[in-house]
Amino acid sequence: LKHYDPDYLEKDVIQKLHMKEPLLRPLMNDMEIKATGMLKSCGATGPPGTVKSQKPLTEFQPFNLTAVKPRLIPEPEHSIEKDLVANPVPSYINRTNLAKIEEARARQTEEEKAKIAAKYSSTDEFIFETAKRRDHAAIREELKQEAEKKLMAECTFQPKPNKRIMPRDDAIVRQTVSSVLREDARLRQKMAKDSELLKQFEA
Repeated sequence: LKHYDPDYLEKDVIQKLHMKEPLLRPLMNDMEIKATGMLKSCGATGPPGTVKSQKPLTEFQPFNLTAVKPRLIPEPEHSIEKDLVANPVPSYINRTNLAKIEEARARQTEEEKAKIAAKYSSTDEFIFETAKRRDHAAIREELKQEAEKKLMAECTFQPKPNKRIMPRDDAIVRQTVSSVLREDARLRQKMAKDSELLKQFEA
């Protein structure tokens, strides 16, 4: 802990350095010049000032960048002819026109259809024997009607009612004080109305 004691640092370390300052000054100046490149004289022998070191300062120069070379345009593989001479129109182009070409195509199509129709006749058509066993169209129509009937049977406003189970014994109602008083008040109101009717009838 003595290395961090303030009294030890002030009296033993710093004070001894001050006492040996004349001996250590050249070493400290040399270290200061190497670290900062300049020396600040603040001794008691003269006024404070700035002493430059003998080491020359760095001179800044622009970067020696590589100059951009101009881009070379590739030469064409084939030389371009400036004077073009048109060839004469062939004579066979005017021998026909678009209408004649369409007519020839239509005639060729009809001939091809007639040739194919003559090659295949209706007697050569293969007929399956299983197709003669049942009337598939009638059966399909019958099944379709049955499916429609089942579907329409569900679309009704009178569905089949579920079987109602009637209770065999009377339901037991638990009487409370409020229900008994309510029935008693209703009975008294009815008796009062009956008595009023009798009085009116006797009068």
